[in-house]
Amino acid sequence: MSLWLLSVAIPHGVDAQKTSSDWAWKEIATIDGVEFVYIYYSEVRKEKNGVVLKLVNWNDYPIRYRFRIVFKADGDEHEDLVTGTIGPETLVTGDDAGLFFLPFEDGRSIGEIGIKGYRIRRLMVH
Repeated sequence: MSLWLLSVAIPHGVDAQKTSSDWAWKEIATIDGVEFVYIYYSEVRKEKNGVVLKLVNWNDYPIRYRFRIVFKADGDEHEDLVTGTIGPETLVTGDDAGLFFLPFEDGRSIGEIGIKGYRIRRLMVH
């Protein structure tokens, strides 16, 4: 199943809880108990137009995720494959988790963000 949701303009392993900065994050979708949100930075690390994703697993079991994040700007498109795992009731975000993106090296402004081809699977704990 694929999801494509558009938005106009995204610490690893932290406990999942609401924080005072949650207002800055924009939701893409919540799928099978996993919340996909992003924050857009017009400038970060002296680079222009970066996105950080945050994935929150609200389930009481660990999951494995896989999806493609898609960025569109000025008629061009960039995709990245994203994979990983999240423990129960925790979140992952940022560069260490592979969730920081600078999709257009020329600094073009991102016009649309979406995900597609997602898979969320429960991990069995032995």
